[in-house]
Amino acid sequence: MMLGLFAVPVSSAYAQSQDVGATSQSIQAQGSGATATAADTATTSDKAAKADDDIAEADDTVTPNTGDPKPEEVKAYTDSGDLLASLQLNRDNVGNVPALKNSDTQNLIVTFSAAGKPGDVFTITIPKSVPNSSGVYGTNNFQKLPADIGSTTSTQNADGSTTFTYTFTAASSANATINLGQGNNYTGQTSPMSYVGTMVKTIIWTYNGKQLPPAHFTQVIKPDIKPTSLVRIAPTTQQSPAISVNTDYTYQITINETSGVGTNGYSSNQINSAVNYGTVIRIPVPEGFTLNEAATMERNDFVNGDKTTITQPEGTSGDIVITVPKGSGSQMWQWKPGYRIVGKFSRAAPDKQTAVTAPGPITIVQQQLNPDGQMTELTIDEPAWSEALKSKDDTKFCADDTNACLSLSITGSSYSNELLLPTNPEGLMPTTSNLRTLNFVGFGNNSASALEWPLLTIDVPSGFDATSVVTPVNQAKLPGLTTYKYKITLLDGTVMEGSVDAGATITSSIGSPMRTIELSPNLIAAGSDTNVADSGLIYSCGMRVDNNTSCFGDNSDVVVLRINGKLSATYDDGTPVKVGDKFTTSLMLSTDQYTMKDPNTKQKVSLNGIVKNTQTVISRADLKATFGTYTSQDSETAGVKNSASMAISRSYWGNPTTQYVYEPIFYYVLPPSFVYDKAKGLVNTNEYPGQPYKEPKVTSAQTNDGREVVKIDFTGTGYWFDTFKGANQTIMLNISPDALVGQYPWQIYVHRPKTKLTQSVSAPSNLSYTMGDRDVALVGNGSFTVDAAKALRMTQLSQGNEATMFETSTRSNIYEAKNGFKDIRTMRFAIAIINDSTQDLQNVHHYVNLPQRGDAAGNGFTVTMTGPATMEQLPGATTEPINEVRYSTSLAPLDNTEPDPSTYVTADKVTNWSAIKSIMVTLPTLNAGSVAGRLIIPGIDPTLMIDATKSAAISTSLYADNLTPIIVRANDKSAARITVGGHATITARLQWIDANGSDHYVDLPKLTKKYAVNDATFSESDYPQTMAQLEQQASAELPKNYSLEDVQVIGDNGATYARGLDGKPYPDGAAQWGQLVKYYYNHSIVQYNLTPDNTISTMPITGVHGFWNIFTLAALIAGIALIPTLYMFGAMRRRGGK
Repeated sequence: MMLGLFAVPVSSAYAQSQDVGATSQSIQAQGSGATATAADTATTSDKAAKADDDIAEADDTVTPNTGDPKPEEVKAYTDSGDLLASLQLNRDNVGNVPALKNSDTQNLIVTFSAAGKPGDVFTITIPKSVPNSSGVYGTNNFQKLPADIGSTTSTQNADGSTTFTYTFTAASSANATINLGQGNNYTGQTSPMSYVGTMVKTIIWTYNGKQLPPAHFTQVIKPDIKPTSLVRIAPTTQQSPAISVNTDYTYQITINETSGVGTNGYSSNQINSAVNYGTVIRIPVPEGFTLNEAATMERNDFVNGDKTTITQPEGTSGDIVITVPKGSGSQMWQWKPGYRIVGKFSRAAPDKQTAVTAPGPITIVQQQLNPDGQMTELTIDEPAWSEALKSKDDTKFCADDTNACLSLSITGSSYSNELLLPTNPEGLMPTTSNLRTLNFVGFGNNSASALEWPLLTIDVPSGFDATSVVTPVNQAKLPGLTTYKYKITLLDGTVMEGSVDAGATITSSIGSPMRTIELSPNLIAAGSDTNVADSGLIYSCGMRVDNNTSCFGDNSDVVVLRINGKLSATYDDGTPVKVGDKFTTSLMLSTDQYTMKDPNTKQKVSLNGIVKNTQTVISRADLKATFGTYTSQDSETAGVKNSASMAISRSYWGNPTTQYVYEPIFYYVLPPSFVYDKAKGLVNTNEYPGQPYKEPKVTSAQTNDGREVVKIDFTGTGYWFDTFKGANQTIMLNISPDALVGQYPWQIYVHRPKTKLTQSVSAPSNLSYTMGDRDVALVGNGSFTVDAAKALRMTQLSQGNEATMFETSTRSNIYEAKNGFKDIRTMRFAIAIINDSTQDLQNVHHYVNLPQRGDAAGNGFTVTMTGPATMEQLPGATTEPINEVRYSTSLAPLDNTEPDPSTYVTADKVTNWSAIKSIMVTLPTLNAGSVAGRLIIPGIDPTLMIDATKSAAISTSLYADNLTPIIVRANDKSAARITVGGHATITARLQWIDANGSDHYVDLPKLTKKYAVNDATFSESDYPQTMAQLEQQASAELPKNYSLEDVQVIGDNGATYARGLDGKPYPDGAAQWGQLVKYYYNHSIVQYNLTPDNTISTMPITGVHGFWNIFTLAALIAGIALIPTLYMFGAMRRRGGK
């Protein structure tokens, strides 16, 4: 292994290096603790050339290290002798290394350190652990450069290696890690891996295309194998110390082989397919043993391409041979059992109990492929197989002459053994019960003797509407069981008798419920059984007390007997079933084939056993629900959007009994430095068949300790929330650019719903986490991680009036401050300096230029300050360095030359805050690992009302001794920006006057439209302009016998808008057709004025004694419609709105 502190030439630009010595031995000696000094540094070209030769020689003679891990550091220098970059390995070996025992989590960490300038590109290429598999380590866990100094990408190459590319866009010192996550033997590998054994891995890295000196480490893949001898598992030797001859039993050999990529456990029960290039297991047998090959293969159930065979080539008494071809076998993660052997002793029973032993040991011979392509043979011996045979006179069923070796079990319809009262009011979710099975029943035989035609008797209680019984079948678990005889007595006295094939369903013939079920299986073989019918069996499918339809259908791998039906509303005598009532079902197995001692009288009786199950009736008010949480994190880097997510998910905590909760309210409390991505909104919503999804109201607020809480409120939607769904109601989170490295907590709460919860209800210690809601339960909590390359960062954030939290880019609305700002014109910016580099900064000056309308940066409006900047400590920071903030009425020239600090004054010297255009923050020292900020700059946009569609951003620069200035201009992507927007809402309505002179106004909600202010045009084509068009779009609202007179646009004369530069509110007005939408178009009304259709009277209206009134006659001649008590003159009608 090439170790030590050294450097080599990397190009004429970053050239000469230390003399690494002529041999690999000298390099290794240096790694044992020697430290290079300045005298070791060579600056001549001949030493540089010699160094290149020495590296080539060292690479060829690297010695693998499989003992104690040692650190390694590789350095590269510039022409001037300054350190350019380094790679440091915290250890020089990885895998199944003795020094790593009990420390699988001690990963190999590659630390990359560099002083980069804009345009510099470093690459680091990590070789793949194993060409065709995941192997010992992974390369997914790595730190990225902060977005404001550069970028980091990860690329998988054709040979499987991974190249990390670090591109600097700003001058900075950075320190990033690549965590080669140590795998363990549980991790799935290719079957088989390309090789096992020890080999040296080389890390290649470059600077601007030139290769730098490589680093090395040793990888060790060493499988461990610790087989156990053959043992009987059905029945076990504890259940039956001795066995009968001529009866099949099941044995198992467990191999316990690891993949060898890790040090601790996780061995597979079979030959490990990850390392197997061909294995033969030879098992000598005691005399007379005969393999049942068909039953053996059925019990092993080799699938997914496993070509393992188990044979007895020489027949009875011959060796059993298990052949596991290359790639066959299994791995720990597959949870396969050991190899099963089914067979019998084909011989006469001995006169007395006899021990029989195989003539030789069990041998395992395995082929493994080394990295050099050579095959290695591994041989292991295990003790010879022994067994005990019962005497010919031993007729006991159980060894202790009891019924202890009978396996009987019964459980209820739900995990909680509760039944829902069927007479509950309808209208609640779900509206109907989906209960299918009343009881699950199991049976088995753990003795050495078979049971032939035993009797299973099930007594079904009054009130159970038991309609069918499903018989179990499975030749692996119940070999030889093919038929059930049955005799079933129904409630009305009808007796059903017959026989069915195993697996068949017996159904009540006339609809009357079953009360006594008698079943006789033809065989319950020695050591055979169903699944145990207990609450654990139905844990995942029987939580709901009114729905267990997902529990073990006819094609399920679970083998149990099912009594199907539902709870009746009354008992057999008509008495109503009530809450709290209990129902007991009993199962009894009996047979005259064997006897046992009665536990009470100690007399011999026929073999029998009995078990019972009791279930309790509850009401819907007794149901309990549980909420769970689901979170994920895809990135840990500051400034990354959609880096993490939080969601509600299914949980079984506390044993919930119902699936649905009415109109829940959730509070997602985000970790410090994480922000809700409002643009994404809710994803993976809680939709399911049965009812349409209803959108909840989503709001957010800032807690009193600076975190964000997102409220998801279904109140008023009428929605029944499905608690059994996977991750849903997911919100996406962004990490703030000024987040510090650390672990940050999150919580999710739920308001106490009408349905009971299994979680306890208790107010949080900080009520702002639930927006003051005390009646909540904690659903779950955890933490997210922020981890990035350690570098010097200068961050800037903004907060418009729509933003709950500071973010890089936010929005302000011209009509409403959605975050609670008292003055909707308020805009805030925040800056910070995060020195995560390894160097202290001296004489630090940080400048900020506020946006000015039409400045060189292209800002759309001016932001004026309203007072002095204030300091707020970032989450994770513990101290604030000494600093001073000064102000100037001039903009700072942001270039490589620092502005003149003398033009800035302290806050007490500022007489007009609105005149301030620039800020300077001064720090005498900013130590490595410390933070300055966040500094919050308060301001307003005095022309907010006319600034929709415009944006503005701050410009910043950072200067310090020996630091290349860092400059972020307002038009840079990382600049903190606020964009102004707003939508004017324009409505429509009808207006007319009826025959009694009353005004009528009817809204037309379908014609309500929103227009982007300063972006959209208010067009006549957006609204009906003729009566025909109006009838098409508002026929339901139009009164009869009226026509359209005209279309009128009415402004919101009572509106009050934000103040402008003159300190006065901006004026109101009305929308104008064909014009760009202005702020005052909001709440304008398109009014359709209607007039009655023209009609001619056929009788005198104002005349008497058959004569026309002169005014009536004049009106008729003029064509005016006459209405009793009112003359309607269109030209004189009322106009406008109310």
